[in-house]
Amino acid sequence: MVNEDSKYLWCLYNTESEELLEGLVRDEVRILMSRLPIPDRMHWLVWREDWAHWKVVVTTLPELLKISLRSMKQPPPEIPEEFREDQSIIEIKRLYQGNDVEDEISTNAEVVAISEIPDLPVESEGAEFVQRAHQRIKRKYKILIECNRKKFETTSVDVSVGGLLLIDPLPDWVFGYCTITIIKPSNGESVQLTCSIVENQLPQKRHRVALSPLKKRTDQSRLHAWLSAV
Repeated sequence: MVNEDSKYLWCLYNTESEELLEGLVRDEVRILMSRLPIPDRMHWLVWREDWAHWKVVVTTLPELLKISLRSMKQPPPEIPEEFREDQSIIEIKRLYQGNDVEDEISTNAEVVAISEIPDLPVESEGAEFVQRAHQRIKRKYKILIECNRKKFETTSVDVSVGGLLLIDPLPDWVFGYCTITIIKPSNGESVQLTCSIVENQLPQKRHRVALSPLKKRTDQSRLHAWLSAV
């Protein structure tokens, strides 16, 4: 029996750059999507020859983001030293990858763009800042997570630039990358970000989500200041 996925050709379309890739097989689509940085995945639509409409890759076909790893007969050799990157450089690069905060209206609450949040003083450029950026803050904010066209509402136990601890466990249908809105009950201000589920959590006890890193150090400072203020 012919597999439906291999019977038809696929197309990819980037809504931001308007790039169109045609005549792909499923494995090519899967490899291309799984290797993209997290923020870039949000802009891609996918279509197969037997479909009536385009679909959003991230929300409707999360399986295309997974790589199928196979067992090798022997492990690869050691990476030559000249190709290794200093760990401090890797950590700094991570600060500049990730997602931008959108200033859209969500659930009748005013979404405050990160650029509008007051600056938080930054003492240094290095590891000291990284440690401070992930400081946990005890705050009970209203949390709205949207995934696979469903919405899950809960409350935070603590928040940080790196992630959140939630009062309620996440339902099974929340997986992969989702949109998260953090809302302050006191004034209705909110920010909207991209999040993922922290791995290695027991089923029925999934309370932690990770926020995709902001691209700029200053934006991380502003988000930290906003999260800290009641």
